[in-house]
Order: sequence, then structure tokens, then C-alpha cells
Amino acid sequence: MDMVFSKLIKIVTAALLASVMFSAWAPFTACASPRVTVLAFGLFGAQSVFESEAKGAASIVAQQMGADPVVVRANTKTRGEVTIASIGNILQSTAERMDRESDVLFLILTSHGSQDGVAVEARACSGVSESRDSQRFMDARVF
Repeated sequence: MDMVFSKLIKIVTAALLASVMFSAWAPFTACASPRVTVLAFGLFGAQSVFESEAKGAASIVAQQMGADPVVVRANTKTRGEVTIASIGNILQSTAERMDRESDVLFLILTSHGSQDGVAVEARACSGVSESRDSQRFMDARVF
């Protein structure tokens, strides 16, 4: 029963995400076509569900919005390449190649969350990306 309920929640969430994206996308269709980039990160390596969610969400956005490039990175039990610093580096390098006036960036983060922030577990290293880390990315005005 829990498996069915979990699948139902994922389908409903994907449908809601798609409808929000289409609504937000409408103003762009009248203008020149922007370049759409998707960056998706599965942050909690101990559970493979976050890698699956990052891949699935990136795929939906890429298909619906014609995104190129699509970058998906995830921490796993054996791989721990996604850290707060590496996300910052990828955001910065991506922003340098974007047209700030017309391009669109979808940033997808999947992990456990709390009032303190988003959990990041990269093999032996773990921590919490606090709200101020996200704000720091936004304040940099790189995108």
C-alpha cells in the first residue's frame, strides 16, 4: 500500500510541476526562444531515491522545455562528487555561458530537508546546506 501511495504522490507532483512550468513558460513563447539549461542534483547519497528523482525531474523539464544542456549529478553510496562547493562551481560556470536577458536555468535539488536547510551526504562527508547558502547563490546574481 505504501508503494502505491508513494507512486501516486510522485505522479501528482510531476503533473503539478509540469503545469506550473507550462504556465511560467507561456510568456517566453511570444519572444525569441531562450536557451534552457537544467542542473539537477541528488544530494543524499545513502538513498538512491534522490538520484532517481534528480534524473526523473531533469528528464521531465528537458522534454517539456527543450532543455540543452542537461546536467545531472548525484551522490551515491560509492560516489560523492556533489558538495555545496561543487554546486556553486557548476552554477557559476553555467551562468558565464548564459544570456542573462533571455536564457532560463532550472535548478533541481533532491534530498532530505528541514528548517535548517537541505541535507548533503557525499560518501564519508555530510552536512546541511543552510538557507543562507542558497541565498548566497541568488545574491551573486550569476543567473
